[in-house]
Amino acid sequence: MNEIIFFNSALNADSKELTLDQEESRHLVKVLRMREGENAFVVNGRGLIAEVDVRKINKGSAILQIKKCKQEKKKHPLLHIAVAHLRHKDRLEWMIEKLTELGVHQITLLTTSRSLQHRVDEARCQKIMISALKQSKNLFLPLLSIYNDFDDFLMEQSSHEKLKLIASCENVDQNYILSSLNKERDTLLLIGPEGDFTPLEIQKATGKGFAPVSFGNQRLRTETAAIFASSVISAFYED
Repeated sequence: MNEIIFFNSALNADSKELTLDQEESRHLVKVLRMREGENAFVVNGRGLIAEVDVRKINKGSAILQIKKCKQEKKKHPLLHIAVAHLRHKDRLEWMIEKLTELGVHQITLLTTSRSLQHRVDEARCQKIMISALKQSKNLFLPLLSIYNDFDDFLMEQSSHEKLKLIASCENVDQNYILSSLNKERDTLLLIGPEGDFTPLEIQKATGKGFAPVSFGNQRLRTETAAIFASSVISAFYED
């Protein structure tokens, strides 16, 4: 694949021509200094990739001529990481970036008893994910969801046929994460805040079918735990 990749959510299999938005057009002209007639690729975040030629460059926009498209299917099993809100915005954004690079299917931000409820700049998170998508050459943009009620999230997930896991530092009956994985099932992993889930939250989760798992003897920061677990699970899926 050509290293030059752009993003446009409007791309579909029937598209013949695309106009990049202002930000992507500026990147094409000002940063990459591309010229009319040069070749690139465009992705839509839903598995479709198009080979294109730069047809026309206008002030503030670039028009692309689509040569051919290819639709890729999502690789199964899928990974859903549900993680408690982080205290620091920069760590949250770093985590979202890395989870996108690792190919996580869905990222959920949770309010728990020991986490603070934050206002999340979803538009900025979307930009970060798009940038990470292009950099890593992934074709699927993660779904980002936010739940301010832990019980509501557990209730919504209770009927899903996923492998449901909850990571905890509490002294509960748990297995190391690798011994709990299953290549035949999509995985949902809950990761708590600094200070961990409360015993009541763990009890509620296990009551909804979540199996407790550990990451070993180290005590990891929330964002580190999310990256570590995603790396381990992704490697397990690819093995």
